[in-house]
Amino acid sequence: MSLSEGWVGAQTYLSMHFATLIDMKFIFTIQVIMFAVPLFTFSALAEDALRYKAIIYDGTGACAEGCAHAAAAMATRNGLIPVFVNEHTSTDGLFNQVAVWIQPGGYSSNVVTSVSAPYIAALQKFVREGGAYIGFCAGAFAATRYSGDVDYLGFNLMPGETSLYWNQGQMVAILPIQWGGKTRHVYFVGGPYRDHLGSNAEVVATYPNGQVAAARVHYGRGRVFLAGFHPEAPNWWREAYGLVDPDGEDFTLVDEMIAWVTQKSRGHHWSK
Repeated sequence: MSLSEGWVGAQTYLSMHFATLIDMKFIFTIQVIMFAVPLFTFSALAEDALRYKAIIYDGTGACAEGCAHAAAAMATRNGLIPVFVNEHTSTDGLFNQVAVWIQPGGYSSNVVTSVSAPYIAALQKFVREGGAYIGFCAGAFAATRYSGDVDYLGFNLMPGETSLYWNQGQMVAILPIQWGGKTRHVYFVGGPYRDHLGSNAEVVATYPNGQVAAARVHYGRGRVFLAGFHPEAPNWWREAYGLVDPDGEDFTLVDEMIAWVTQKSRGHHWSK
């Protein structure tokens, strides 16, 4: 028996007991109970309707290996409703009831040259006014003023520069990083390191050579968190390259990222 069923049953029993004394009270109470059941159902539906969304970019430049869907799985894991967009999606009402924009892995140059200037301005406005942005790998490349070492303008959400982390020529690897003072092995595919962050940004993780692997910063009233690697990577990505990860999937790192940018504690279900 569910909690709601038990509540209705108990109320019915009590109402019938008192109804033996006052018939009118019985009739009135039964009417209230009959009305209370649809109200309970409506409340549950209303709560679900108020759940916050996570925008997941899945347009030109997003990788074909499922980067957007991996990002969406992280949103769902954290109680958010994933909504896929591309460079052609209208920004009218796009950010209503949105907690975070997640920019997945892929090819940052293709992303920033496909997304229009008004689209980028709308994203910046969303974050500046209290929204949030998370970038994995290419999503981290795209978040600075310029995307990597090229002259393509990026989203300009975090100060500093991004450059390709040179992992001794290995573009796909499991790397030991320092995250919050602890060693974590993460899935890496030609991602960036960050430089010249300035005093407002906080370094969260570093690569083996000490270069910045992950950082976060306040942007207006919003927050931005970038990782040059793939904490959202499912195991099959590693298996496809025959890679062994000593500590497995790193989804808990994404949980930390989402919790920080959205200023919510772990386990929150995103209802108003």
